[in-house]
Parts: sequence; structure tokens; C-alpha cells
Amino acid sequence: NSVASSSSLFLGTEDEVGSLPQTLTIKPNPTAAFDFAISPLENQIAYLEHPPESANLIVANWDNTKREKVASLPLTQISLAWPAADTIAIQTKASYLSDGLLYFYNLKTKKLDKIISGVRGLSAKASPDARYVLYSGNNNNALFTALYDRRTGKVDRLPFKTLAEKCVWTRESALVYCGAPADTPNGNYPDIWYQGSTALKDNLWELEVATKKATLLFNPELNNLGETIDATQLTLDETNQQLYFINKNDFSLWRLTLGTGF
Repeated sequence: NSVASSSSLFLGTEDEVGSLPQTLTIKPNPTAAFDFAISPLENQIAYLEHPPESANLIVANWDNTKREKVASLPLTQISLAWPAADTIAIQTKASYLSDGLLYFYNLKTKKLDKIISGVRGLSAKASPDARYVLYSGNNNNALFTALYDRRTGKVDRLPFKTLAEKCVWTRESALVYCGAPADTPNGNYPDIWYQGSTALKDNLWELEVATKKATLLFNPELNNLGETIDATQLTLDETNQQLYFINKNDFSLWRLTLGTGF
């Protein structure tokens, strides 16, 4: 066995005045990390290490200094997100074959809390203030989407059905944008979408969180777009005016200017 040494990656080329390109030093993590998430403050990283039949949640500085094991779970198939400055989300991998779990680890209180359980095919996206969780699941082969308010304990089913992966929160946690199909035939969601055995024909929606009002922003068929959209990896710019996503049908990159259109 050999241990990799640090190396340098050069970004860009010399500009017109002959300055040197930027250099980025890459150092491998000496331990295997199976998933990671970046703090919204962009000052720390969290990652998962997997001893046999368990997972350790590690939090460290960018250079892997001040490394701390903050939690350990008897789970292996899990993923990470870091929605709020003091909250790390830990979620089991979604499948119609099993009930999902969502935990929040609070960096201030050092507590690990179970947020959602008992939902088959659970996939979830927490709001940037960690108050809300938008999640999807599979109920008797029917896909559903819901919004959980942690402050009130209330759960609302949304007027459209989609997978949580097809949604994005605004930074203020006031709005959610989603790609959601007009028709969702029954099936083994989310697996059949992950595996590519089914494609969804999405419209683009805006959800106002406080009122649960859903507004249809764009319908490709009514707007004569000429192709179908199966949206994934939705991202907003800093102004919440530009919505970017990948069309899973051909992996093309799209941009929707909110209020104007493509």
C-alpha cells in the first residue's frame, strides 16, 4: 500500500500581462470519507467515516485540522447535508424497499435528534433556517410530497407530487422551487427514477411556504418548448432570480429567469 502525497493543480492560464496562474494544493484525506457537506458559513466541512456496521460524523476545518467526531450512528447507507449554520442533516439513502430516517445534529447543543421516520422511500431537503423539511415518500406505490414545520409539528401535503431532489429552497426559507410532473404514474419511487427506468415530464412550480400556495411558473407543453424537462440539481443564484437545473433527459444545463422565463 502507498500513501498519496500532496500535489498542485493549476487553475487557468497566464493572462495577457503574464501573471502566474492560481495554484491549488490538494492533500488527500488519510481516512476514507463516504459523503461530505460544506457549512453554509463556508468555514468547515463535515464528512462520514464508516467503521464496520456504523458511521461516524466528523466535523473539521477546511484543512482537516480541529477534527472532531461529533456523532456515531448504527447505520451505513446514509448521506449528509448542512442546511443551516448550526444544523447538519443525516439521512438514510432513499429506496421504496425501506422506511427512511432523517436526523439533525445540532452543533450548539451537541444533540442528535430524529426528525422524520417511518416514511418509505424518504428523501428530504431542509430549509436554510432548519425550521422546515420538504420531503417525498412512497405510499403504496404512489409518490407524495409534504412539508413539515418543526416549530408547530404540522405536516402539509403539497398540491403537486415530486421528489425532494427536484426542489430548491431560497436562502430566506420563504419559497421553494420544484420540478414536478403533471402526471405521476404509480411505481417504485424513488428507485425507478434513480435507475433511469422512468423519466418525468416536469412543470416548474413555486411554493410559498407561509401560505402553502403553489404557483405554476412554466409548463413546457403549453409554452411550446419542443422538449420535455426532467429537472434535477436545481440551484438558485444569490438574487433568487435565476433558477438553474440539469435536464436529466440529456444532461443539458438550463436557466429560468423567474418572472420572465427561459
